[in-house]
Amino acid sequence: MPNVDDLRDQARSALASLSLEVAERLAAELLQEFPEDAVALWVMGRVKVRLGQVPDGFRLLERSVQIQPLDADAHIGVAEAFIALGDAAQASLAYQNALKLAPKVYGNYLSFAKMLLAYRLDRDAVVVLEKAIVINPSDGEGRVLMAQALTSLNMGDQCLAHLEVAIADEGSAAMASGMLGYWYQARGQFPQARAHFENSIALEPRQALAYYGLAQGNRLTEGDLPTLTQVAALINDEVVPVDERMYLRYVLGKGYADLGLYEQSWLSYEEANKLAQHVCLADKRFNRGGYAEINDGIIATFNREFFKRNRGVGSGQKLPIFVVGMMRSGTTLVEQILSCHPEVGAAGELDFWLDQGFSVVDLKKKSLDSKQLTRLIQQYTDGLNQVVPGKKFVTDKMPQNFQMLGLIHTAFPKAPIIHIRRNPLDTCISIFTTAYQKSPDFAHDPESIVFAYRQYQRLVEHWRKVLPREQFLEIDYEELTANREPIIRKMLSFCGLEFYESCLHPEQNDRLVITPSLWQVRQPVYRTAVDRWKVYEPWLGAFAKLV
Repeated sequence: MPNVDDLRDQARSALASLSLEVAERLAAELLQEFPEDAVALWVMGRVKVRLGQVPDGFRLLERSVQIQPLDADAHIGVAEAFIALGDAAQASLAYQNALKLAPKVYGNYLSFAKMLLAYRLDRDAVVVLEKAIVINPSDGEGRVLMAQALTSLNMGDQCLAHLEVAIADEGSAAMASGMLGYWYQARGQFPQARAHFENSIALEPRQALAYYGLAQGNRLTEGDLPTLTQVAALINDEVVPVDERMYLRYVLGKGYADLGLYEQSWLSYEEANKLAQHVCLADKRFNRGGYAEINDGIIATFNREFFKRNRGVGSGQKLPIFVVGMMRSGTTLVEQILSCHPEVGAAGELDFWLDQGFSVVDLKKKSLDSKQLTRLIQQYTDGLNQVVPGKKFVTDKMPQNFQMLGLIHTAFPKAPIIHIRRNPLDTCISIFTTAYQKSPDFAHDPESIVFAYRQYQRLVEHWRKVLPREQFLEIDYEELTANREPIIRKMLSFCGLEFYESCLHPEQNDRLVITPSLWQVRQPVYRTAVDRWKVYEPWLGAFAKLV
């Protein structure tokens, strides 16, 4: 048998170069002779995680940490396993242990930041990346990740300095150029964005970032067929990581749809969602029973008696305007319209109530911790004033807040709530054909999407019965696009705002938009998305239940 240290080094090198078969063979050779060899356990565990054998890999990696608790790499391996299991909290703890043990290993900070960004923990990612940049200020990858985090936090104007550093780094120039494309795209400057995406592709053709941006920010034409041909070839390129191949499938879906090739488009979206179920959700299936049980608790708790019992607990402020609806129903358009008004600022999609709300209400006991709610109200209000200072009103357009409206109305009984609804089929197909930075649990399976939509309808029906009409306005996307001015006047009046002509032209709003609707909201209000489902009618499958 070769020297043990040599075998360990060879196994590590094979793993680093993604030669998983070689790494597995070398680790197995070591474990046959030394079953408790920490390095061999670590290598074998990481190989199994990357091959999708996550539980087996996790057990090996845990054992590696038990044998060598002071080895930072061992904790990084455990973090990778927790990510594959979809447990962000435990992965964070493992990364923190690794960073304490090896505080100057730059790559570990980047790995941690990528995980935080994937889970939309953007503020935490900024903290981690600030430490990384101190260690290696000239490296482009850390700067690109920082730009990504700042953009997600609506702090896009702080990105440019980081991207300028990244473009100067040859190894990160392609990624930095792609991020610059997104920077311009978020501001509605699509020609500039396209130029940066094309430059990014020229620098590195085997990637997904720029192709995806190019497709999302433009209506593709026959002139883009060579680009789609490139994308189709890359999907079969094993060098391209699986998460990037997922985005490339979405590119084909969008491109084929733009060209009127709807069968090819639908097939591409189906493949994209299969990959997304694996990449984004670790193949975990939507817990329909658990989701319905939570909604049962919400309906049972937030009734008229609850609101009467807790009258006076909330704030009298009218600062927030809540815009809710099923995702992909038009919430971004509503926010874009409202934020054209000089007295309204836009905070975008805030996770606050979804993250914090259930900490103050006990659905089983149907009780509320009023002191904790007072603390949350202050924390939330301070956050709105920090994100959008100096405005009379600030919109919070987190669509899924339709689950939290009982608590939101308790906290802000005078705050306007606007619910936008859209044709169920158009909504659900849009959910299915959209790529997400962090996927909802139901987003990639048609049966689960339909189930989640039915639960949304059930909750909204409850809010119609228990929320006061003067605080709860419902509008239809189809009516908004067909009869723009009267509906916009109605929304403004409902919020206590005077009519402004600028609200009729949301495409001229130059604020930062980072949702998947960033291209659509820069167009004049249009009706081409109405009855979009009909082009996919032959392939609806489970969605046909909504016809």
